[in-house]
Amino acid sequence: MKYKLFLFILMVISVLFIVGCQESSQTQPQETVTGDPNTAQVILLNSDEFPKQLVGIWLNEEHGWIMRIEEDGRLYKLRHTIGRANLIAGQILTFPLVGGGEGIIEPGPWQVQYNGRTNEVIIDIALKHFNYDMVGEGVISGSSRDIFIGTLPDEGETTWTVQWIGHPEYVASTDDKTYTDYQLPFEAGDEDKGEIIFEKYDPEAAQKEAHSH
Repeated sequence: MKYKLFLFILMVISVLFIVGCQESSQTQPQETVTGDPNTAQVILLNSDEFPKQLVGIWLNEEHGWIMRIEEDGRLYKLRHTIGRANLIAGQILTFPLVGGGEGIIEPGPWQVQYNGRTNEVIIDIALKHFNYDMVGEGVISGSSRDIFIGTLPDEGETTWTVQWIGHPEYVASTDDKTYTDYQLPFEAGDEDKGEIIFEKYDPEAAQKEAHSH
């Protein structure tokens, strides 16, 4: 039974973090997107304006994160680590899964907070609900909340090191009824994902490099 459970958990992880959705490989983070300002919030403490050095596109390829931070500090568009799905604030995404089936993700709210006195930045990303219905396998659903905390990078810096705190909740059922509404375990301390490094994406430099090949 434990062996079956181990295989089942591996299947869940492969779907959520490897398989992803078919359109994720077509990410174009340089596109301008307008999201819902009610679900994309910015909080400024001890500051009248959002710092310019944090404006732009930040990515971490290891975990699949891409965040586009607008000039006013709002986060309207991102690629999430779960399924490598491209999301827009306040908009429910429905997409086909590789291998068959359908995925649905309802984002929000997302919040960016900047403290001008301490230069601390906190980015809070929530998924209200997601549901992956896989043909011949089963259904995985749940929610998640990811928080990134870091000191504002200096002007001109192209990397940003942050502390990642993540708390996903996964509920899974298999088609063969071996597991029904099984909640994957989450132990105390699992939320601490450690430090990760975001790199700033330069669309113009990327285009020049692409044309040079």
